[in-house]
Amino acid sequence: MRTQHVLKIACLALAVALLRFSAASARNEAPKYTEKFVHNFCKAGYPNCVDGVQPKSGLIMDANGSLYGSTEGSGKYNSGVIFRLTPNADHSKYTETVLYNFCKNGGDCLELPRGDLIMDVDGDLWGTAYTGGLPDHCRGGCGGVFKLTHSGADWTVSAIYKFCQVIVDSKCADGAIPSTGLAYVGQASGALWDKSSPLFGTTEKGGLGAGVVFKLTASGGTWAETVIHAFTSSAGANALTLDAAGNIYGTTNAGGKYGGGLMYMLEHGTWTQTVFKAFCALQDCADGGYPSGRLLVDASGNIFGTTIDGGDNCSQQDGCGGVIFERTAGGTYKTLHDFGSGSNDGRHPYAGLVMDSSGNLFGTTYEGGSYDGLRCFYDCGTAFMLSKNGDGTWSEALLHKFKGGIVDGKNPFFGSLILDRAGNLFGTTLYGGKYGEGTVFELKP
Repeated sequence: MRTQHVLKIACLALAVALLRFSAASARNEAPKYTEKFVHNFCKAGYPNCVDGVQPKSGLIMDANGSLYGSTEGSGKYNSGVIFRLTPNADHSKYTETVLYNFCKNGGDCLELPRGDLIMDVDGDLWGTAYTGGLPDHCRGGCGGVFKLTHSGADWTVSAIYKFCQVIVDSKCADGAIPSTGLAYVGQASGALWDKSSPLFGTTEKGGLGAGVVFKLTASGGTWAETVIHAFTSSAGANALTLDAAGNIYGTTNAGGKYGGGLMYMLEHGTWTQTVFKAFCALQDCADGGYPSGRLLVDASGNIFGTTIDGGDNCSQQDGCGGVIFERTAGGTYKTLHDFGSGSNDGRHPYAGLVMDSSGNLFGTTYEGGSYDGLRCFYDCGTAFMLSKNGDGTWSEALLHKFKGGIVDGKNPFFGSLILDRAGNLFGTTLYGGKYGEGTVFELKP
């Protein structure tokens, strides 16, 4: 009798466990990830935010686990900073060092770094500055490309290229106002830039008026810029991705045939544009609208990305929450996940995606998640994972709901998550944290 009783209890416990597992699966819950602050910006207190404020871009990580990023706000000269976060021996604590404060020389110096940094094989950093440079043709300057060189503990910046050097019909024919960082062959695989292959990027303005895709080539210590594509019907070019053959993949946030932006490819060498998808600009576009962030191209040639609007799950009051999409190597477009407006699982995924070795996709949403009207108007944002099911569909699981206030960051923005070798995720939030000016965070599985 005692044995039967124990077996009944064990069976009952197993049934309860299975029910709980099924309920958790239905709620799209993931194995718990633990969040910790790596850095809270504005540690000196506003307005003396010498360590920067409100990081809009993402992070890169070196071989030692140090994190590098930028803020376009505050710093010693109120023109943005480049920072490094160095871990201690067990990576339980990080120390921030400001490597460079922008625009300390005045005049035509570059200001407001925007877009993800890249690192070369010597450990130097490269990026784009939104303004500064040549102030005669743009309000506050037209921006440029910079290099941050290290010698021991000292870092010095040099302007590689300043935009709006070529004026045609009162327009900056070479582009103006870069905002998305740089790209190169091998970047998607995690390789450091070799310092000799070309660099590519986009500008918001210039060209024929709607921005350009540009190429930078080094020759004898100088840099030559070439416009390889000038946007006409679309605008708001996002960050670029290159495949191993040198083909360029990108999106624009607006314009195109239906007004909601484009997904396109520029063929290596000829730079002929092929439009893969013209997005719709209506509020309830089922395929999504207004793509944002850097595209992800996997080893098979499948393309993954995000839109900040559209989808099937919309409301009249709050609109739509955007989608995660895939364009297969065979050319089929499909939505993998639809974020509901005001949804508990997130809304408006501005950043791009990152993929682990198992093919899972990770990303963030700017809003959605844990609603608290005192902290976030439309919730504080989420971190999520998409996993492929056996039938080819995808399921979303929430890794973290940002809470805002002083207890957590809020509103992850354009910066994609990055993964370390142990599967830990790192990212930035635009606001929230101990001082309210944004955070660098880690999510540990």
